[in-house]
Amino acid sequence: MNKKSKELFTESIKQAILQHVGLFESPCEPLDGFESFIFKVRYKGEPCALRISHSMHRSPVQIRGEIEWLQHLASHRLNVPTVLPFPNGEYLASISDGNGGAFTAVCFSWAEGQHVWAFKTSPWSSPLFEQMGHMCGKMHLLAESFEFEHSCSQRPHWYEEPGQNIRQFLPSSDEAISEKFDRLNHQIRQVHQHKHDYGLIHADFHRGNFFVHGKDITLFDFDDCQYHLFVADIAIAVFYAIPFDRPEGLQQSAVSLFFQSFMRGYLQERPLDRQWCRWLPALLKQREIDLYAQLHQNFDLSDPDVMDRWSQNYLYQRRQRILQGKPVISLNWAQLFDEIADQVVTM
Repeated sequence: MNKKSKELFTESIKQAILQHVGLFESPCEPLDGFESFIFKVRYKGEPCALRISHSMHRSPVQIRGEIEWLQHLASHRLNVPTVLPFPNGEYLASISDGNGGAFTAVCFSWAEGQHVWAFKTSPWSSPLFEQMGHMCGKMHLLAESFEFEHSCSQRPHWYEEPGQNIRQFLPSSDEAISEKFDRLNHQIRQVHQHKHDYGLIHADFHRGNFFVHGKDITLFDFDDCQYHLFVADIAIAVFYAIPFDRPEGLQQSAVSLFFQSFMRGYLQERPLDRQWCRWLPALLKQREIDLYAQLHQNFDLSDPDVMDRWSQNYLYQRRQRILQGKPVISLNWAQLFDEIADQVVTM
């Protein structure tokens, strides 16, 4: 999270927002939020998630775009949170931060189920990966024809995100990484943006952003939804399925299983041309460098105690790989895709 946002979000600001939205007397349990402040509260007797974002991260227009997209997905029976109106009937509420910006609050229904890691026997296996693919394929199919109905709603294209300027987060010693990122983004921007290949994506589809309930998953945290290549959503899901703490051979076998299971579900919902497989290495690299920069942005690296061990290891290990030009993971994506595509055709 932006360090300035943390400084501005005082207890008095939080209390003012809770008062403004009519949740002042509700229990308010802080939850982990990477880019916004998230609280578990009770609204009309039911648990819900209250998200508070600073305007440096998301403008009200962008948040309204997220809300309209979520409502569209929910109207087509996708398992996503319901955006709940506040007592005054509005879906978002803003409070000045006293410094020229504002905090905006949105309330979401609480998803059924729990995170993958909360189960005694983890469901992180092929059937779940396939279910993730079904969800992603349905979402992309709906995105092909989606247009915002209101001029006050919009979402950014991926290259419009402020975080794409990673020099503002990285030390000067990482200028070579910034240059690699610039070249990579220039390459990706040259790809033709056809409505069947490019549209609104979730942009953060990983096990931390959905709950498992029986055989279903509920996908949440659409805060990063943006216009990008649909295959970028697949690359992001693949990236976060890589067990970076394991030897390379085990990484490859784990990701092969994930990718093929995911695509088995995806291809049952919408077609995808195999030519997009050639973009997976570049899109994986884009996420690798983006996450490297985000960790620099969100943590004080002079204080190792504020960062978990996974993040510390990631920063060190990935920096070396990025500078050396090594792929995120080496796999024959087209071959893996063809094996599953042939199976889906015969189903």
